[in-house]
Amino acid sequence: MEPTEFQEIAHTGGRLTFIYKEGGGLSVRLEHSRPSPATVFQVCIALDGQIVDYVAIGGIGSPSFYPQPSILAYLISDREGKFGQECKVCDSYFRTSVPSRWTVCPYCGDRQRGITFLTQNQLQFLTKYFNAYVEASQKGKTVTVDLDEMVDALTHNSQSWVYTEQRQQSGHACKCGCSYDILGNYGLCPACGSPNYVASFGRTVAGIEAQFDGERIDPRNVPGEMFARVFSEFEALGNCVRRQLSRLPANETRRSEVRRINFQRLTEAADLLERCFAIALFKDIAPAEVEYLSLMLSRRHLIIHNGGRVDERYLQMTKDSTVRLNEVVRVNLDDAKKTLSLMRKCGINIVNGWQSIK
Repeated sequence: MEPTEFQEIAHTGGRLTFIYKEGGGLSVRLEHSRPSPATVFQVCIALDGQIVDYVAIGGIGSPSFYPQPSILAYLISDREGKFGQECKVCDSYFRTSVPSRWTVCPYCGDRQRGITFLTQNQLQFLTKYFNAYVEASQKGKTVTVDLDEMVDALTHNSQSWVYTEQRQQSGHACKCGCSYDILGNYGLCPACGSPNYVASFGRTVAGIEAQFDGERIDPRNVPGEMFARVFSEFEALGNCVRRQLSRLPANETRRSEVRRINFQRLTEAADLLERCFAIALFKDIAPAEVEYLSLMLSRRHLIIHNGGRVDERYLQMTKDSTVRLNEVVRVNLDDAKKTLSLMRKCGINIVNGWQSIK
């Protein structure tokens, strides 16, 4: 069964025991027995209740270092081993398997201290954890918090200790070891900032190609929405790259120019990318192929906005002598595949060009 978009993912549960020992201070034991993934991170909390930072969990002989005096709290994942995160810059939500000291927003690319991405539910959990720790210490008693019991009774996040996260639209695994879950296909790894753009675009293009090779495709007339998707997917990719380019150091005039790049006007976009960033959108694409792409893009506009019917504006812009006014244009399979191949090159070129900027 395919994962369901926006499905609520329950807290993984467990049992927390704040153990008070006379003259021996306080220790915390975390137990987990459910047959579901559970990932745990430590968070340092100052004695005034302020959250300081994530703290690496030290192994045997590798102690954790954190500011003193303070306490360490366990932040516990959902049942898929992920943690919800919220970017305070673009107000977006995502999930990651690796909350880290420094986190990159997959959408806008903003890089901030990891704790600034904690959700309100997580902050509430850490507050409850801190209060339980203080209560056990001040009253000199052991306190047990049964998260499993709370998860089983959970309704609409009514329990303050446990809460749900939400699966997004696409999951990705980065070579750095982080897995993350985002809206849409294109994003940056929250842990290392690497883009998934080329891989995601490649998968999408392969999917379109498979549709072109389907048995029900009329080789003389590829469905308009299928052909249009070739350009739509490149435009989505280009807009993601444009967002990252607009974050580079620049004066406001240059930044405004970059923000106005329109990938529906391919040659104009290519000129601006070359001039501003030395990004060669049409690298290894012949001039005749660039003209061909521009013609196919104009036909895409006709198909989407005019039912494929040739109008005077199209004839004036393209000088296309193969069609007549009021004729309904069609795209054959060979043209569709050639267009897809060229747009694949453009997609790789724009990502590689952006990534080459140091």
